[in-house]
Amino acid sequence: MDKLNISVTRTIDSGVRPIELKCTPIYDCLFSNVAGLRSRALVNSVDYGTLDSGDYMPALEDDRESASSFIARNLRVVLGALPALQSQVRGISLFLLSCPVSLVRRGTLAAEVTRLLRAADPKCAEAVCLSFAPELLRLPPKDLQSALLHIRSLGCKVAVEGFGRADFPMSVLPLAAPDLLLLERDRKGDFPAGMAAYVQFAEALGIQTLAVGVSAETVLRGLNDAQCAYYTPAPGLRTEGRSLYMEKELTDLLSERSVASLAGFN
Repeated sequence: MDKLNISVTRTIDSGVRPIELKCTPIYDCLFSNVAGLRSRALVNSVDYGTLDSGDYMPALEDDRESASSFIARNLRVVLGALPALQSQVRGISLFLLSCPVSLVRRGTLAAEVTRLLRAADPKCAEAVCLSFAPELLRLPPKDLQSALLHIRSLGCKVAVEGFGRADFPMSVLPLAAPDLLLLERDRKGDFPAGMAAYVQFAEALGIQTLAVGVSAETVLRGLNDAQCAYYTPAPGLRTEGRSLYMEKELTDLLSERSVASLAGFN
């Protein structure tokens, strides 16, 4: 983390924005209306180039203090931008924010993040969904249940990524029951065989599913039949003869360099 912190300082001095939130629209499966946003935090570095979560998340998993500061910064941006987003696009009730598992490893959220959520407008807090890697479900059962109760007591939701992959800890789901599972494609770009069965299993536990990167209308129809709640489209997906990515209203809103700019932040 020391190298990353030095690099961030150097990047700020160069005039480049060091941390940037990129947003992907989340659609409901039934009508393809915008239901929310999924954010990706990019770290721009004059030393290392642009780092995605796969590059920096391992460092945050080893450093709870840095993880807390990083996520608190992103959460402040989200909470500041949500009122403007919700007023401009009706129906936005979900904002996914990726978090390292180290943030809850002691059974509660880090203090800085907790303070932000407690001070937030309840309507904004309830739209926030903290998204974790499957390692969240491998925490000791007491810590896992404590963390979930703590997060929900602050008004926000919990999502777990990697649903449907071979190493996903399915057996823990009846005990943990997060609010949302992210159904993900494999390296070949395919959803798991028996995709509908995964969605229906989650539904039976009262857990909603978000399919990540839907690339064909036939897949979308299958998700809809299985009562999948949400999806994010792969670039180029067309449904009902129109490209979701080409809707001007959404393009103007979601192509901002950072959601912060929608609320007047710099």
